[in-house]
Amino acid sequence: MDYTNPGKIVFKALILADVDSGGAYIEFPYDAGEMFATKGRVPVKAAFDGITYRGSMSNMGTGKHILIIVKDIRNQLAKQPGDFVEVSIELDSQPRILEIPEDFSSLLEDNPVSRDEFTRLSYSHQREYILWINDAKKPETRTRRMLKAAAVLAEGKKLR
Repeated sequence: MDYTNPGKIVFKALILADVDSGGAYIEFPYDAGEMFATKGRVPVKAAFDGITYRGSMSNMGTGKHILIIVKDIRNQLAKQPGDFVEVSIELDSQPRILEIPEDFSSLLEDNPVSRDEFTRLSYSHQREYILWINDAKKPETRTRRMLKAAAVLAEGKKLR
């Protein structure tokens, strides 16, 4: 997709809570359709009080595009919903390549339905699975998470 590149955009934003997932996000205060020439997903390089993140802004039915602030970044910032954060956003035109761990890749190859569902996911959702698997501290936890991921994918459901 061809996007308009408005350059770096800097603004202050209130961190909002996603009650359903327990996560948090900010709302993009401008019209993404006008600025990026799309009403759909916009791949961005962002920084929250200087901590960088690659993600996507999406219109999730709120009337504005939103950008998730992952828990790890909120912890580094020591900020939660209700706090303000300085945000910088710029269009990310670099290809998004996700390195899938060999053991998880092998498991997906053995489960074609799970593999196909994983392949259909957006970069951000694939990344969520990989981070969750890689964050396991014990080998048995990693194995359990990979098996759960394959099962959830096979059922066409969301993780967690």
